[in-house]
Formats: sequence, C-alpha cells, structure tokens
Amino acid sequence: SNVKLRWWNDSSPYFNRTLLELQQSSRLMFELVATNPIKKGDEIYMDYGDEWDNAWQNHMESWRPDPNNFHVSAETMNNNDDFHVLRTENEQQLQPYPQDVFTSCYYRYSDNNLLKPNQKRSMVVWKPTNGMISLRNLRPCRIIQRDPMTNFTSSNNQVSSHIYTV
Repeated sequence: SNVKLRWWNDSSPYFNRTLLELQQSSRLMFELVATNPIKKGDEIYMDYGDEWDNAWQNHMESWRPDPNNFHVSAETMNNNDDFHVLRTENEQQLQPYPQDVFTSCYYRYSDNNLLKPNQKRSMVVWKPTNGMISLRNLRPCRIIQRDPMTNFTSSNNQVSSHIYTV
C-alpha cells in the first residue's frame, strides 16, 4: 500500500454528533495520506488491515436483509406507474417513498439567485446549463406542490404532464 486513511484534523469535534446533526453541517472527513512517495501516474493502494478484512468477511457471511425494510431499486421505480409522478411532501405523509428513496434536484447556488428582504419569486423556469447535470449540483429537495401542465414537450421530446414547485 502507498496510502493510509485517517480522520481529517478538524473532525474530532464531530465524533459525538447525531447523524441528523452531521447531515445538516458536517466537516467530518477522511484524508488519504501518502505512506510512500507517489509519482504522477502511480495507482493508489490502501491496505485496510486485518481487522477490517475480518469484519468484512464476517459481515458477508452473516448479513441478511431486514425484512421490515423493503428496498425498491431505481429501475423498478422508473418502470412503475406509481412512481411516474413525484409525490409532494403532503402526499408522502400518507404514502411515503421507501426508506432509502428521497427526492433530489439539480441546482446551483448563486448570489444572483438570492432574494432580497421582502422580495418574492413566484416561479423560475429551470434551464439546464453547461455543467448543471453533475453530481455536485444534485441536492436533496422537497416537492411542495405539483400542478398539471399541458402543451409542453421537454428537450428530449418526452411530454411532461406536471410542473413542480420545490
């Protein structure tokens, strides 16, 4: 191996926080640290150690899915008419998505989009821009409202039937 994994120097204050606190504002990170000189073009190898190897082997031999946590794959959801319309927050109270599914949207933060005090924005038309469809711009979002939309064809010629307020 030529790297090791360690906690980032400023991570220790976050060790005793709850998962929810970590999701809201976390600087809990790992660093890969070179244990030997690494030249341009070298592959990075990390030895997780015997403890990790043994724990992984034990997990692989003993893990069984939780019968109370039903997993639905993205492929299944995409092919199921029950999931073709995104559910609003209110609808999800009555008919929640599976535990491992959440809604997300592509958007960027920009100073140009910040609202001034007492300024209201009724609607912004989402337009994909260069680099927008990137994982760095995919963020959790909530569907506040869904309205029917007619006579609209998206850029890939699929007819859309709803407009969403997120």
